[in-house]
Order: sequence, then structure tokens, then C-alpha cells
Amino acid sequence: GRLRLRMMGGEEAELKRLMFEASQQRARAAAKGSEERARRELLRKEIGELVASREAVAVKASALSEKLARNPQLAEMMKSKLPGGSIESLLDKNPEVQRLDARVAELESELEVLSSWGVARLAFQEGGRARELAAGLRNRPLLVLPDGLMGDHLKDAASEERFLTRDELIKIEGDLPFAQGEWKQTEDGATLRRVQADVMRVFSASIVEAAKEMIPVAFPGIANEGNPLHGAARTEAFFQELENLVRICQYATAIGSPSFTDPEAATQLRELFRELKIPPIVAAEAVRAMQKRSCFLGQMSREAPNCWPACIAAFERVADDLEGPGNEDIVVEE
Repeated sequence: GRLRLRMMGGEEAELKRLMFEASQQRARAAAKGSEERARRELLRKEIGELVASREAVAVKASALSEKLARNPQLAEMMKSKLPGGSIESLLDKNPEVQRLDARVAELESELEVLSSWGVARLAFQEGGRARELAAGLRNRPLLVLPDGLMGDHLKDAASEERFLTRDELIKIEGDLPFAQGEWKQTEDGATLRRVQADVMRVFSASIVEAAKEMIPVAFPGIANEGNPLHGAARTEAFFQELENLVRICQYATAIGSPSFTDPEAATQLRELFRELKIPPIVAAEAVRAMQKRSCFLGQMSREAPNCWPACIAAFERVADDLEGPGNEDIVVEE
């Protein structure tokens, strides 16, 4: 059941490098993912405890408010000691409630960032218009799940924002020859799609690495101070987003989807890149570099070395979505 690749002459060293790189990056990603999951759980627990404390304070304030309402003379005597000088302000201006509310808001903001991925995480950190666009993409994502059987195959992976597993790909392979209309594939065609999609899953980190290698060459100085990809947070968010795009392309490759992105969401994603001062064309060219690496790795498959064309249309669709109707000039500071 393991994915096996061929070693071919002068390409052997490069392929070994990519295989080692893929295993190392998967290990790092797994460790970081585990840390972030633990942090999210701690945040949710602390938020729950703070909300419970706030409710306890609110109950006490409400009881005192009712007591004072029944005793106007006592209320008048305590007026100077009440926050805001009125019974109504017992809760709204209660220092303890304000402290708890501020802490909850702080933790919810951190949780929102940790619950997002790629450029959306950067947007939630920076706030403003970028945050609004990221929130819009959360409600209307780039990926459009098809109706029927193929959509059922994708929904679990899509909701968990992960790649299709080998077992899931095998199930899709088995169903494609019996699918209706545009989804129908020959048995051989379904196998080619399964093999190429599995390559994309196993080597996702190496596929993204192709973009990392291309960008400094194609866009010199783009990571320098004052430029779009300067700083660890921005570069990490950008390359996380590219991995997310590889995942979407894997879905489309597996099922042979001719249309799998939402045009309005694509427009919003381009706007989000611009709001973050990252030219969309950089992302588009990165996707094309990842397409080449994905095709190269597909050609190395022992089981089906002719599987690589299965991913071409998916990467092209995403690259075209990112590039949009027009290109703006990219200006970088030396």
C-alpha cells in the first residue's frame, strides 16, 4: 500500500532529496499542528471558565439590583458606591465584569487566529478590511463541493481541511467508472487520478517547496524589508495558503472536476492578497511552479508514470482564478 516512485538516472538525487524533504516537513507540520491543537483546547477551556465566572458575577449583581429596587432608601444611601451611580449600571460598569469581558475578547481573538490558516490567519492578525475579507471567505470558501456522490466523498476531508487519504482515494477510484455525466471515467482514467492525487498528498510539502524556490528568482527582493513577503509571519502565511491550494487541487484531480472554485470567492481571495500587499500574480505563478513539481513527481510513479496530466487542469484553474482579469505591476524595494 505504500506509494512507490521510480529512480531515473540523473533525477535520482533530486527525487531522493524531495522524498527526504517531504518526510521532514510532514514531521514538522505534525508537531506544530499538535501544539496548536493543544493551545486551542486550552483557550476554549479558559474562555469557558471566564464566561462561567462572568455569569456568577452577573447573578450576584442581579440579586443586589433586585434588593435595591425593593428598598429605595437603601438604594439612595448606596448610590455613591454604585458603579456609575445607578442600579442599572451594576452590571454594565462593574469592574469585574469589564475585566472578564476584556479577557474573554482577548482569548477569543487569539482563538480566531489559531483556528484560521494561511493568509486568513495573517488577515485576522492584521485586522481591518483584510479581516472582513477573510471572514467572508470563511463563509464562502473558494472550494465548491459538487452535488451527489463525488461531493459526499470530499465533504469530510474538506470540513477538516485535510488531504484525501489513500483509502478515500481508492473509494473514489472505485466509484468514478460508475458515475453519471461529467464525472464518469474509465477504470484506467480513475486509476491515473487516484495515483496522481496520492502523489500530491504524500509530497504536498515538496510541491510547495517548488514555489519557495521559484519566487526569489522570479520576484527578486520580494522578501526584503518593506516588500510583500518580508517577515516570518507573512512568508509562513503565504506558503500555508499555497499548501491549502494544493489540497483543493488534489480534490479536483481525484474526481476530475471541471469546475470546483467559486468565482466570487476567487475575487475575494484576490482582494485579500491585495489588502495584505501581496500581488495575486505572485500566488498565481507559485501555483504554476507547484503544477510543474506535481507533474514531475507524478512521472516518477512506479504504478502509473503517465498519471501526471490528471492534475494539470486543476492547477491551471486555480492559477487563473488568482491571476484574475488583469495583472498589476509588482514593485519591490531594493
